[in-house]
Amino acid sequence: MRLKRQKTKDWSITLAGKPIDKLLKSVEVALRLEKDPATCDLRAILKELQSSPNRPSNLRKRLSQQSPTQLTIEEAVALMIDTNMSVSTYELLKQTADAHHFSLYPPYYQLRNYRVEHCRPKQPVNISDTSASISFQNLLDKTVSRVLQLQGPSLCRYAGIRNQRDL
Repeated sequence: MRLKRQKTKDWSITLAGKPIDKLLKSVEVALRLEKDPATCDLRAILKELQSSPNRPSNLRKRLSQQSPTQLTIEEAVALMIDTNMSVSTYELLKQTADAHHFSLYPPYYQLRNYRVEHCRPKQPVNISDTSASISFQNLLDKTVSRVLQLQGPSLCRYAGIRNQRDL
């Protein structure tokens, strides 16, 4: 590690005062001799950086920006339920976003599987002409298991902190 630092220091002293564009050009020429794909990528990046004086700062700004992320399945289901969105509307929004190379929405089949697994009761709902009923215990079990599933990491962290205090 010390040798690497010394070499870096020697190079910086040697290159001090040299115009940066000449240094980059010499690196680009040296990279032309290499046929490694990574070297070709590096050569293309250097060429792009030299294309305009403002290019490096623009690229640095873009790299520091947060990239957009896809909705989670829970968020997409909540969006569909909260907005009373139909399946065809969801599919249309997804296709439009995908056409613009922006994968915002997860596939609908994942939402359908999620709703079957998490949103519907295991026991059937009893429906008659005058009433509808569901077992309260099943509804309570479903709600508690869902809360524990969503809040599990927080509860485990809290339990760990509490156990440390008790020791």
